[in-house]
Amino acid sequence: MCRSEAPLTPAETSFGKIQIKETAAVSQERLQLLDNAVQQKRDAVKVERSKFFPELSVGYSRKNKMPYKGLDAFSVGISVPLFCFPQKSRVKQAQVEARIAEWDAEEQRTQLSMKVDELRQSLLQTRSTLDYYETAALPEAEELHRSALALYNEGETAAADLVQSLKAARDVRTNYVEAVRQYNAALIELELYTN
Repeated sequence: MCRSEAPLTPAETSFGKIQIKETAAVSQERLQLLDNAVQQKRDAVKVERSKFFPELSVGYSRKNKMPYKGLDAFSVGISVPLFCFPQKSRVKQAQVEARIAEWDAEEQRTQLSMKVDELRQSLLQTRSTLDYYETAALPEAEELHRSALALYNEGETAAADLVQSLKAARDVRTNYVEAVRQYNAALIELELYTN
């Protein structure tokens, strides 16, 4: 690069905004995950309640022990709960955990909704900043750059004034690039929560 005869520039010199379709609500997959966690706790309550009823078990096993081969065994069993007090406390514990899961899911839904609203506000603010740069600040910076060079070439201004004007124009462009970065970051984060 240092020994190149012609100036080298990157193939893409423009820096632009990301175009993503905005959606109105929190992602349905996220909400479905919350609903699944609550349903899992509700199913645990049903499982604990089912342990009040007698259980029937059937089993089969086959063993090969030397010198006997093909020992087949069948087992049938029934279990009847005699004391219900421990099981009642397990059912109550599962019900409490299910209620806690419902409250947690509702809180997370609220937090997700608030986060999406916050991101939308941030996106609107950065979009208005970008509109200002694109409609007013960048054209003014370009005009300042051209006029400073023209005045310097005609000898009407000093080198220090030229440098100061060029630095001001460059600062406007740098701030525009930072505003585009903030806009893109806000849009990507919003897409993360809504898609």
